[in-house]
Amino acid sequence: VVYNVSRTRQALAGALKTGTDDVRIACARALAVMPNADAQQAIADLANDGTADAKVRVAAYVALSESVRKFGNQLTDDQAQGVVDVVTSSDADQAIRDAAAQALGGMNLPSAKAKDLILSTGGMD
Repeated sequence: VVYNVSRTRQALAGALKTGTDDVRIACARALAVMPNADAQQAIADLANDGTADAKVRVAAYVALSESVRKFGNQLTDDQAQGVVDVVTSSDADQAIRDAAAQALGGMNLPSAKAKDLILSTGGMD
């Protein structure tokens, strides 16, 4: 039996937008093991969604971190900046910031962006 991963990926990405919190978390985890930019970007969209529940966002950042470590950074510049913005935000929940920082660590940002991030946060908290 051969499965069409593309169709599965599309269904999982769709469920990130409409499913229950538990379904969204499970779909993010499943997308994290797919070697595809669209899968990784769908996870990032959920992780960066400020309207999503904190536990969903944390799980999505963990899944994003896994995907980035396995397949490299395939995020758009806007999505990568969204992760940086969460890490540097003083308004975001600490657990969300920590999970975003974990994802950010694997993203291999260009040196200039990494330097700017370090300077904007004053180094370490």
